[in-house]
Amino acid sequence: MASFQRIAQFPALAREEFGACEWNNRIWISGGLNAAGAYLNDVWYSDDGMNWEQAATGATSFGAREGHTMLVHDGALWVIGGYNGSVYFNDVWRSGDGVNWEQVGYAPASFTARDDGCVYSLKGRLYVVGGDGAVNFDDVWCSYDGRIWRQVINNYALVRRTHVRPVVFDNRMWLIGGYDADAATTSNQTLYSDDGWNWEINGTANGLPRIRDYAATVFDGKIVVSGGTQGEGERAAAESSALWYSYNGVNWKLGMQNMQLVGNATIADHEMVSLKSPNRLFLFMGNPTPGAVSGDIYMATQLEEHDD
Repeated sequence: MASFQRIAQFPALAREEFGACEWNNRIWISGGLNAAGAYLNDVWYSDDGMNWEQAATGATSFGAREGHTMLVHDGALWVIGGYNGSVYFNDVWRSGDGVNWEQVGYAPASFTARDDGCVYSLKGRLYVVGGDGAVNFDDVWCSYDGRIWRQVINNYALVRRTHVRPVVFDNRMWLIGGYDADAATTSNQTLYSDDGWNWEINGTANGLPRIRDYAATVFDGKIVVSGGTQGEGERAAAESSALWYSYNGVNWKLGMQNMQLVGNATIADHEMVSLKSPNRLFLFMGNPTPGAVSGDIYMATQLEEHDD
């Protein structure tokens, strides 16, 4: 596969457990935990990954947090859930410009406060799946507008995952790997659903290792998963510098054993975002070994598959 090239070093974006997404062919990044251990509530955007503008912070933004999800729904940016070091959140925030944020609906929302789960936008609905807080959650919640939520399923062990990234692909929600604290295991299963109620499972993930804390996105017609922590149990074996891809979310191939990041860094708690005009894949370092957060930004314009 073609390797990533470092295109920028932006210290203001040195953080882990942050939110990231694509909106209007721009990269958007929010919140997270910086090198000083401070929880952030800033919002940044870029057209090219090299030049960045700050959109919001302080009173115009949501409360500082990490482990939240930032996503696009109904033509706007949303931030849902997270953790600020002492409090788990179940608040819902919306912005039509990335600058001015408003809390949506009831405070708090109906679902239990949590972080490190998955929030999806699919077929005009928002879904909250899994995550952790006072307990590790095995439920799914759904809302049309972010104001009124209903529980779709509960006590469903297969979605009891944390340290995962939401992916919408082929008009389905995908739940890839993750950590199940109740079973004390890191998973290599993939699940998918098109309604939040019925989930299909691939028990061995066909080529994907046991993995958590990875980054995932859709790029060039496939799901791409990078980095993360591999191995069994809460303290998995090691952080990774590998990249995997799948055309169907079920069968996976190793694209790169080593993404050749500067210093041969391995990474976790990072993010990837893809843009389409032109086609580009961006990787934000997050938390490389030996543990200091990084503001390095990498880009690839193609990922050439090979047969193993």
